[in-house]
Amino acid sequence: MSTSGTYVAAKLQESVVLDNLHLEKTGCELTDFRKIGGGYLHDWYLVHFGSCFDDDESLQNIKRLSFLNAVYYLEFEEHVMASTATKFEKGKTIWSVKKDSSSWQNSGLEFEGEPPESVKEMERKNLAEGNNLFEVPVDLFVSIVGYHYMDDDCTFEELQSTQ
Repeated sequence: MSTSGTYVAAKLQESVVLDNLHLEKTGCELTDFRKIGGGYLHDWYLVHFGSCFDDDESLQNIKRLSFLNAVYYLEFEEHVMASTATKFEKGKTIWSVKKDSSSWQNSGLEFEGEPPESVKEMERKNLAEGNNLFEVPVDLFVSIVGYHYMDDDCTFEELQSTQ
């Protein structure tokens, strides 16, 4: 079964992240990953948006949050092999690495800004192993935050919008 999702990670207190993203806890553990959830993994507070991500409004909230500390963003859709990893800081996109679903197989990644040097090695390794470049933005997010969407080492609490 293919999956999709959007994750936001920041080294900030839970209450700061939730306030800036206009979210609150429901008091339940997240069991339906189509909903919004949040939880700590080491120093990172992660928010999983599931299928609830409102592109324009949520993106503006993420940019606002990045004035407090760097925010890392991962969006992926396995069924079309599309993924994007982005770093926001001071309200701006610092870098972004994207594997667009419209580009067939391993035709390349799209870069904005200057992503970490490690992304070139990730790209080379995936191409050498015959893997789809879909994994590169995902692996980049994992290398920074330490969380892969297939891992179960973070317990998410269900969140809901306050708006």
